Amino acid sequence: MERGQSGIPRAVPGGRLTDWISIGVLASVVSRDDVDEAVNRAGRRQTRVRLLPAHVVVYFVLAMCLFFEDSYEEVMRKLVSSLKAFRSWDPKWRVPTTPAICQARERLGSEPLRLLFDRLALPQAGRGTKGAWLGGRRLMVIDDTQSDLPNSPDNAAEFGYAGGEADPGAFP
Repeated sequence: MERGQSGIPRAVPGGRLTDWISIGVLASVVSRDDVDEAVNRAGRRQTRVRLLPAHVVVYFVLAMCLFFEDSYEEVMRKLVSSLKAFRSWDPKWRVPTTPAICQARERLGSEPLRLLFDRLALPQAGRGTKGAWLGGRRLMVIDDTQSDLPNSPDNAAEFGYAGGEADPGAFP
């Protein structure tokens, strides 16, 4: 991404506009203050200066949800490009490798993300929000995420089968 004459970031060849919009919305919805608070409360603030500080890893994990079909390094490239465009990335830094990203995710753990979710996953529509209510009830959406699992006794015991006992699916 580069800046036009107005100083507003614009997409450069090779990048999709939707990628930049998605990461921009992510950054506007999940503030750095909220991320820092979750990292601090979880006790995951790094003591050493690292290529991947905890707050960047949190944004990376969130970006993986947007770009779930991309590799770790591709998601990080998209995140870094956006950070560069908004002048939030030190030009001396480089895009980390997959092993470095894995180590950073392991250091971070899940607690900061759970705390961030608990803080931010709240109803967004108020009483006056047009289109958010039907018959006096708030409209809600449930995200149906599924994973294919091997058909093993352990998985069957833990997760069961889609369709229940009467008409079980092929896999847990």
